[in-house]
Amino acid sequence: MPTFGKPRIIACAEYFPKYIGLPRGCTDSAVELFKSLGINTTINDKRNTGIVVKTRFLGELTPEQSRAVKILLKHDTGVLAATTAFGKTVVAAHIIAVRKSNTLVLVHRRQLLDQWAARLQTFLDIPANQIGVIGGGKRKPGGLIDVAVIQSLVRNNTVDDIVADYGQLIVDECHHLAAVSFEAVARASKAKYVLGLTATATRKDGHHPIIFMQCGAIRYRVDAKQQAALRPFTHKVIVRNTGFYLALPNEQKPTIQHLYADIVVDDARNRMISGEKAISMVALPAWMVGFSNIDAEAGWQKSGTRATARRYSFGLNIHSPG
Repeated sequence: MPTFGKPRIIACAEYFPKYIGLPRGCTDSAVELFKSLGINTTINDKRNTGIVVKTRFLGELTPEQSRAVKILLKHDTGVLAATTAFGKTVVAAHIIAVRKSNTLVLVHRRQLLDQWAARLQTFLDIPANQIGVIGGGKRKPGGLIDVAVIQSLVRNNTVDDIVADYGQLIVDECHHLAAVSFEAVARASKAKYVLGLTATATRKDGHHPIIFMQCGAIRYRVDAKQQAALRPFTHKVIVRNTGFYLALPNEQKPTIQHLYADIVVDDARNRMISGEKAISMVALPAWMVGFSNIDAEAGWQKSGTRATARRYSFGLNIHSPG
């Protein structure tokens, strides 16, 4: 493995006049180190246990999710590393119901803020007005279960004091904690329980140890192959050559931004995609078909091609029967 650009030492410790502050994820390692040196440790736990949240889980976990929950609940901190569609949000909702401690959920995008709020309302027996939100122009924390965009909790390099008021911290897409401002928010939390959720626990820049320092070690991991083996269907890749080509002067290597911008407005490719969607809908049972705007519409609109957005802004929602 190349080591160029990878940090040789990653340090998240803080130095105080009378002691050194280590990230919460280093607790087990520090205790083991002292034990190996014959040093007795005394732990004075000053973490915030939070206030009691009276709620119950309304869903039903899959066997794999149940195994993950069982292991995660054995530890106060930890990371669930699982692929997309595993149901990490559902697992988190179940853990909230079991621990019954007021919880702050951190996300890094406005879209995730809305998704989390909706999912928590679905899977937890709690009034909708008791799920607060911070971010996207809103600041309506309830103090029981709140979802916040991380960027909304930092102003002028200062973390909002509200972060310290919760007994449990859940960090969605926790691989983003390597960013300085994001890590500052996690560090400001005094929560007894910390749960990180991610599908990509390893970062190419080598900064992933920061994730484990702030959220704890990976307690449960599910890879894509394991997930695929459990699904009641097989995967098949069908190649569709679109003929798209991005020509740049002097054979320059295009950036990913250039590629995205040109692909979005490629009319022939978009027509192929819309045709595939129409065929796919015909093959689906009627109860599975629903219509919604797809995320690509936002990209088209940002590119100034609203006509293209209107032409191709349809997609599929998969619903369960009943």
